[in-house]
Amino acid sequence: MLFPFYLLIFEESPYEVALLRLLLKMHFTDWTYYIVTSRQELMQFLAGGSPVSLLLIDVDIPDTRRLTMVQELRQRSIYHSLPIVSICSSLVPPCASDLIDAGASACFQKSSDVNQMIGMLRNLPVFSTQRIN
Repeated sequence: MLFPFYLLIFEESPYEVALLRLLLKMHFTDWTYYIVTSRQELMQFLAGGSPVSLLLIDVDIPDTRRLTMVQELRQRSIYHSLPIVSICSSLVPPCASDLIDAGASACFQKSSDVNQMIGMLRNLPVFSTQRIN
């Protein structure tokens, strides 16, 4: 990698966090991973000033409404350019377009092909200046 990369994962399920980390570490070995499990924890982490290159957010978290979380982050100028990838259990076409309209950089369904997710991550603009393993 050309510079440090920090991935913040917002997911409440320990099983899904472990699976995501395992799969992503196979492809993105130099990344630093942070995990938050609630909306409050996410906002505290972001307010703390730690570097975040990409936010992977489960929009099906109980204390979070799908569009509201993405919209709230986009309304704050400091997070306006932060790449946000929304992950949800069901990604019907209206849901995907609504998330993109709300400010998500990309959307991904949990049950989709892992290689598809890795390819989608590699195609995000945040990687245009980086070399990915």
